[in-house]
Amino acid sequence: FSTWIAELVASHPSIVAVQMHNEPNLRSFWRGTPEDYVDTYRSYAAKIRAKRPDIKLLVGAVSSLWWGPGVQWLKRAVDHGLLEYADGIAMHPYNVDAPPELDPQWRGAASSDPDHREKALHAFWAEVAKWNTTGRPLTLHFTEFGYNTATQGRGHVDESKQADYLSRSILIFQDVRLRGVPLEGVYWYDLKEDGDKPDNPQHHFGLINWDLTYRKPAFFAYQAIVRFFHDTWNFEAVDLKVVASGAPATLKLKTWRRKSDGATIIAFWNS
Repeated sequence: FSTWIAELVASHPSIVAVQMHNEPNLRSFWRGTPEDYVDTYRSYAAKIRAKRPDIKLLVGAVSSLWWGPGVQWLKRAVDHGLLEYADGIAMHPYNVDAPPELDPQWRGAASSDPDHREKALHAFWAEVAKWNTTGRPLTLHFTEFGYNTATQGRGHVDESKQADYLSRSILIFQDVRLRGVPLEGVYWYDLKEDGDKPDNPQHHFGLINWDLTYRKPAFFAYQAIVRFFHDTWNFEAVDLKVVASGAPATLKLKTWRRKSDGATIIAFWNS
């Protein structure tokens, strides 16, 4: 398998990174120990890099971000040498039933803190930085996140709220990226729905329905965000005091500057 992956990336220079496995902290995806994972993918890494020295290797892909068993799994892997061959950490920061502004697993601030999610993201990366004794720079990648539109089950929302939550999530991720977290990419799970059973959450994370006949509101929200922020290098965070008259306490504001023309960008929403 590792030989095939190495040949694949050598044949296709458009591939810029390889994620090592998927959610290995869950027994349904990886039955070995964290130490087994490190040893297995160390040899994979060597074989892939021999074919493509420039390829980025992402490790972890852990579910979720601050979930205790997931963090413990990742720390055991790091202690066994995981970061010796890693270029980045992949994580799946699902919020399940919580809105985008709150990390339900993080206890570092009160849940009422309006910047709870941002603080949780910065705190997670600070923890990874402490673990990283290799001296090699690392990047962060959210290779899955999302909310489903099933009629029941955990984390399900209606289609309008799915679009709303997608937008709010990406604006938060954009802000922490501009404020120091090396977040290289975020990937909504997923593009096309996996099935058409209305009560199956796994079938309804997509932005396009099962038979490709319908684009959900979240598709158009994502499209608008990508069009506006496609040149991510062109933005920087700025601290501006912006006050909205008569605004509710749940109003969130982000202030950025577009470098190319000096425009001030104010993102705001009611959480």
